[in-house]
Amino acid sequence: MAKILSIEDSSFERKVLANMLKDADTEHELIEAENGEEGLQKLEDADPDLVLLDMRMPGKDGVALLNELQERQAKTVVVSVVQDEQTIEEAMEAGAVGYVKKPVEKDRLLEAIDTALEQHAGDSE
Repeated sequence: MAKILSIEDSSFERKVLANMLKDADTEHELIEAENGEEGLQKLEDADPDLVLLDMRMPGKDGVALLNELQERQAKTVVVSVVQDEQTIEEAMEAGAVGYVKKPVEKDRLLEAIDTALEQHAGDSE
């Protein structure tokens, strides 16, 4: 079981992600934050194994927040409606370990989570 922090400003999208994890019978604990500042605080408080990050939110932009997450060594999968190649490339160069496009497909999300968590387990060995 992993702790996953979802930083997403849309309550609807947070609920969709939570339902996908629940429906897949994962035993992951989902922690939710509705903006970057709350996400950084919950990162410190909960020490999650993985962060799911929306790139477009009020306040900090996704790349700036991703850079802060990387400074804190947080494994991060971007989940975003932004689909242009330049943004995806910027996110991956900034340290994202995966990129899932919205609308989110459950299989793609679960694959990205599993891959990131396996990479996380490999990093801690």
